[in-house]
Amino acid sequence: MEAVIVFMTERVFKFELSDIRLSVILFDETFQMKETESSENTFSGLKSVHNHSNYEIFFVTNSSLSVVKGNDIIKCEESLLIIPPYVDHYRVGSGFEGYALNFNMEKKKSSASHFYEDLVPRLSSDMTQLPLTPDERFYISHIVDCLAGKHPKKNLQHFLYLLFSELIHRIKPQRSENEADIGKQAKYINKIETYIDRHYFEDISLDIVAKAVSLSTKQTSRIIKKEYGCSFTDLVTQQRLVKACMLLEHTVMRVREIAEVVGYRDSENYFLALFKKKYGMTPTQYRKSQKSGNS
Repeated sequence: MEAVIVFMTERVFKFELSDIRLSVILFDETFQMKETESSENTFSGLKSVHNHSNYEIFFVTNSSLSVVKGNDIIKCEESLLIIPPYVDHYRVGSGFEGYALNFNMEKKKSSASHFYEDLVPRLSSDMTQLPLTPDERFYISHIVDCLAGKHPKKNLQHFLYLLFSELIHRIKPQRSENEADIGKQAKYINKIETYIDRHYFEDISLDIVAKAVSLSTKQTSRIIKKEYGCSFTDLVTQQRLVKACMLLEHTVMRVREIAEVVGYRDSENYFLALFKKKYGMTPTQYRKSQKSGNS
């Protein structure tokens, strides 16, 4: 039987996030994983025990894929799974659909931040599994479209940056609640920040956030006012508009689509009014100004 050799196109993208230099490795031919009940694995060896010299990450959009590590079976159901370097594992399942890529991290020498030292031990000690967010699904779908030629391939870097910015932010270590030098207010600020960061695109309210952090609405409002100098509504609006600016600058999405993604699904006009009030121009004008500034 004649051996079939598959030459894969490797793309490496480099970003800086906080004090981390991130290298993302994407193989065009293996990024999108699809297997039907009757199909056989396209790439031999993936069902055999193996490991990688870098981090591997699976984004699984259904419940038919599992990853086996020793005697542990991790079922990937509508979730993402990060596998540390040199961890023996293999994947099993049929009829699944998902996505896979690899990445490496190193610390920026000039940075005084300790984010890298906090993050790496957390990711390297064991597999990390998290549910997929709507934002991550959105970025992945656009990466697929870029690879399929539906969007310019130059946008790949932008969508990968947004994807990993979202991902790294979600898995960053939280401040320890047991450290004596961290007061109660600092602890609640951290909880409030984290909840808003993860749910800003939803229909959230002060009451919902207060319940999530086990405070009254008055306490939550007072903490936000003291820490940020603004109301809860203003804080959520700021978060949404910052994300909108990133999408306007780094993608070719329509303004209506961006409004929906950042939380204004049925109120594009309201989004336009907020944006113009904040930046003194419309989203379209902002996009043009960024393009002319980079040319």
